[in-house]
Amino acid sequence: MASGNSRTIEEIDNMVEMVNLIKTLGISHEGLETLEQMRARVRTALDSSVEKPSWTAGQVRILQKCD
Repeated sequence: MASGNSRTIEEIDNMVEMVNLIKTLGISHEGLETLEQMRARVRTALDSSVEKPSWTAGQVRILQKCD
C-alpha cells in the first residue's frame, strides 16, 4: 500500500496488507479469519462512516437579522 498506487478493497489480496489497512482505519479485526471477512468489515465501516445529517429539511430554521 505504500507504493502510492490507488487500489480498491477488492484488489487487496494480501492478508497482511488488509490487516494494516484495518488497523490504520481503526476498525476492529476481532473474529476475522478470512480476507473476504476483512473486506466485508472494511466495506461496512466505510459505508457507515459517511456523514449523514441528524436533521431533516423540515427541522431547519434560518434566522434572519431584521434592522
